[in-house]
Parts: sequence; C-alpha cells; structure tokens
Amino acid sequence: MGAVLEVEWSGAMSVFDRVRALVRPEVDRTYTADIKPLMDFSTLDLEKIRTDLAIAKRGSERGSQNEPPSSASSLDEVELDIVDSISSLRNEAFENYHKQTSAYDGRLARLDLRTIVPEIKTMLHDAEADFGAEVTKDTNYVFAKKQEVTEAEEAYKLFRSRNKLEKLPELEKNPALAFAILLSIFVVETIANSGFFSATHPGGLLGAIFEAAAISVINLAVGFLLGIVALRYIRLPSAVWRLSMTLLAITLISLAVVFNFFAAHYRDAFALVSPEADDFMLRASRMALANLVSKKYELVGFQSYLMVLVGLLVVTYATYKGMTWVDPYPGYGVVYRRYLLRRHEYLRLVDELVRNLQNRKDQAVAELRESITDIRRRDEEYGVVISERSRLTHRYNAYLDSLERASEALVAGYREANRKARSEPPPKTFEQPWRPGWSKETVLGDTSKEERKAAIEELLTAIASSQTELLEAFNAALKEYERLRDFGGPVVGNVAARA
Repeated sequence: MGAVLEVEWSGAMSVFDRVRALVRPEVDRTYTADIKPLMDFSTLDLEKIRTDLAIAKRGSERGSQNEPPSSASSLDEVELDIVDSISSLRNEAFENYHKQTSAYDGRLARLDLRTIVPEIKTMLHDAEADFGAEVTKDTNYVFAKKQEVTEAEEAYKLFRSRNKLEKLPELEKNPALAFAILLSIFVVETIANSGFFSATHPGGLLGAIFEAAAISVINLAVGFLLGIVALRYIRLPSAVWRLSMTLLAITLISLAVVFNFFAAHYRDAFALVSPEADDFMLRASRMALANLVSKKYELVGFQSYLMVLVGLLVVTYATYKGMTWVDPYPGYGVVYRRYLLRRHEYLRLVDELVRNLQNRKDQAVAELRESITDIRRRDEEYGVVISERSRLTHRYNAYLDSLERASEALVAGYREANRKARSEPPPKTFEQPWRPGWSKETVLGDTSKEERKAAIEELLTAIASSQTELLEAFNAALKEYERLRDFGGPVVGNVAARA
C-alpha cells in the first residue's frame, strides 16, 4: 500500500519540486559553467608591433626617399599597416565583447523573475488543487475499506445475538508460545518415558526414545483433540451436537486412560519376556494387552504408575490448550478474529495515510521555504550579473582607449623617424594625429530593479498563500482521517487472553 500511496502522491508533490527547480538560481545549475563569460581581451604589445612592422626602419627608408610626398593628403602604407594592426585588435575585442554581453543577457533573461511569475502562480494553484484531490482519492479508498470493517463487525454482533453470548471471546494471546510449551512438554515426557523404558527395553536407550516419543505424540494428540473439538462443540445448543460430542469426549477420555495403562503394562512386559526371543516386541505387546484385560490397573512397579501419571498430566494439559487455543464457543473466536483483522488492517491503512500525508506536507513546506530562499538568491545573482556586465563594458571602453593611445604612439614614432631622414618638408598630414573614431559602449545599469522587487513580493505572497492553503488542507485531511477512525462502536481491545 505504501508504494501505491507514493505513486498517488507524486503528482502533487512534483509540482512543488518543479516550482523549486524553476526559481533555483543559475549558480546551482551545471550548465552555467559553459556560458561563463571571459573577462580579458587580447594583450597589447607595442614592442612586438614595432618589431613586426619595422616602423623605425621603414620610416627612415621612406623618409630618405621623401615618401610620402609633401603633397600627400592621406595616410601612407606604413601608417595604414599600423592602423590595420590596431584595428584588428579592436575588431577582435569588439567581437569578444558582444559574445560576452550576449552570454550575460542570456543569463539575465533566465534570472529575470518577472517572466516566470504567472507560471509559478499557476503551478502553485495546481499543486493546491492536486493536494486536495489526492486526499479525496485516498479517503474514498478508505471508505471502501471501512465498509469491510463494518460488515465484519455486523457479522460479529449478529453471532453474539444469535447465540446469546455476553462475554468477550477468549483468544490465544500468543499461539507461538503455546506451541512452544506443547513442544517442551513433548520433549520432557519423551525424556521421562525414555528413562522408564530404558531399564527394560531390549533396544537400549535409542529404542526407548522411539517408544517414548510415540507415546508422547499420542497423548498430546488425544488431549488436544478432546479440548479443541469434543469439549468445545458440546456447548452448542443443538441436541445432536451435544450427544455426539459427549460420546466423543467419553471415548477420548477412555482412550487416554486405557492407552497410558497399556503403555505401562507394555513397559512391565519387557522384564517378563526373554530378550533373546525373535519376536520380542510382539510377545511384549500381547502380554501387555492380556495384562490390561486381566489385571487392568495393577502394575509391577512404582515407575509404571509414575509413567501413567505423567501421561495423564500431558493429556490434561493438551486438553486445556485445545480448549483455549480459540474461544471455547465454536465459531465465536473465528468471527471475532476476522473482525479484529479487518479493523487492524483498516487502522493501519489510516495510520499509513496520515504518515504519508505528514511526510508530503513537510516535503512541500520545505520546498516552498527553499523556493523563498532561491528567489532571493536568484535576484541577488541578477544584480551580480548586472555588475559584471558593467565591469565588462568599462574594461572594453578602457581597452579601446589603450588601443587609441597605442596607435597614436606608433604613428608618431613612424612620422618622427620619417622626418629625420627627409630632405623635403613632410606632408601636412604628419601634423594631424590619427583619430580612429571608435564609438564606446554605453554602461547599462540596473533599470529593472523596482519591477523585479515587485515581482518578488508577488511571488512571496503567492508562496505564503500556497503554504497557508496547504496547511489548511492538511489539517482538514487530518480531521477527516480522525473521523474515519471513529467507528462509533464498543471498545474491542480488552479481550481475555492467555499465554
């Protein structure tokens, strides 16, 4: 039943799990490592660029040739090489910057609580409805089981009424213990009878044990049959039953007495028959039967009388255990046991439902509380991503400034080397610093903070309301289960019992 309840409850609880999964921050998710942006751009090495482009050397060579001419109005080839080198670094940085901002924007989109408020509210509403529906489904099943208990109780009451029984049935409290006692008596009687037989038995101790065990089994069987059948069914109101059971009781009692005296005569016969006789056991049996008919209760020695006494005591106790194994009135204990079994199964079912209800309620409340923590952590992470994105923009803009300064320094170095080697005036463009005209990126702040704050409050209110509804449904279900426990009948727990 427990596995069935787990499956039945999984629907409602999985909704709360999904709510938790939906609001869980990015830092708790494994795929965030795959989209974590890099914060560094390519290193700017001016000396390497000077060396690779041979700026000073080419400046002197071109200056000695008065290149570019004094009339030049645009950048010459060396200056263009410098610009291309710096521009390639800028383009690489630009591409890297936008890849990183795209990753940040993606994380912000996933962290934005405003986009999931309607979905979470719908899921919470569904979870509340599912919780109540599962309780109703379980109580319907319990009502069906309660009907079985009611039918068993009605059968029990009808049996009492028909047979005019006022006392509660007497049940064996511990059948295993009773069986163990009977087994112990069997062992003790077997040992005792083995001692009685061993002195005269031609088969020695082993033969004595075999004979003693057989006698013990017969004594226990006769006594138990006398108690559980004859002395119980003799109480029935039917004259036929009373007469037949009286005859059976007299027969079994007579059998017990006669058999134990026969066993004692049988023991005495061992001393009278020659051990060397081929048919020793047959002669001993015939002699015991003859002595039982002729001498009846006259035995040879004290041990034989003691053997009869032990046997009759065993029969008496076996009769008592047979009578008390179930209620002395036939059928009363059976119908009462059936009623107790149905009631026990029913109450165990209700207890299991209550435990599952408590566990699921605790799990749901824990998930909701964790969701509250996750919502706050999620918004904190949103702010962290905003800050990291701003840092990225500042670093990118600073990198552009460094590239611009580097390009100015490289172009100025080339022009200075060119001037020194010229015999003609340099072009007017040498007096004008090169300006790349790169536009910087705007640093974006946290413009949605107030809206997110409102969304958080809305979510927290919805979760608090859901938790309240959940607890109310839980308390209502507990009251319903307590109502199902109440049978409105007499207390049946105080039953006379014996070990």
